[in-house]
Amino acid sequence: MQTRVTVDSSSFDAVISAANGFGLGAVAADALLVQGAKATFTGVGASLDRDNIVLATEFTKRRISKGAFADTTGWYVLGGYRFGKLLPYVVFSKLNVDDVNSSAPATLGPLRPTVVALQSGQYVAQRTTAVGLRWDALRNMDVKVQFDHIKKPANSNGLFLVENPTAAADQAFQGAKKNINVISLAVDFVF
Repeated sequence: MQTRVTVDSSSFDAVISAANGFGLGAVAADALLVQGAKATFTGVGASLDRDNIVLATEFTKRRISKGAFADTTGWYVLGGYRFGKLLPYVVFSKLNVDDVNSSAPATLGPLRPTVVALQSGQYVAQRTTAVGLRWDALRNMDVKVQFDHIKKPANSNGLFLVENPTAAADQAFQGAKKNINVISLAVDFVF
């Protein structure tokens, strides 16, 4: 897929407005704004569900020509073996940040830490190992339980949402644990 991307952000607008007061509005806008940027997404995948064997894989690349969104490469591999109505499986995945596409120049002076905090949302690198179990409980319903062990570099939020990257609590989260564990339970049904 290929498109042009424009992003409206009240957080970015507030920083650019404050930067205008210092005569640095154009510098802040160049570091943050995404207006008409060329963006591409490429992905390829394959899956096999035959007899008792379940395999799936996917490889993706995202490219954005400028602004506060990173170029990324990601992939995952899933393997499972069906025992009657039970399907235990394991998943390995990785998401890399290839290029952050923007920087917060020193010329931003006292506003530079705020711009850096806003740009931090683009650091989404993480590695995940997951094990799970799917139970086909009924003809139209399955129950899944999964344990994910997520490793993220120290400078990354991973795919966790940081609601306000300039807030002290969210900044603390950014530098927090490199390893995060998630347990999920899902019930899927068709009616």
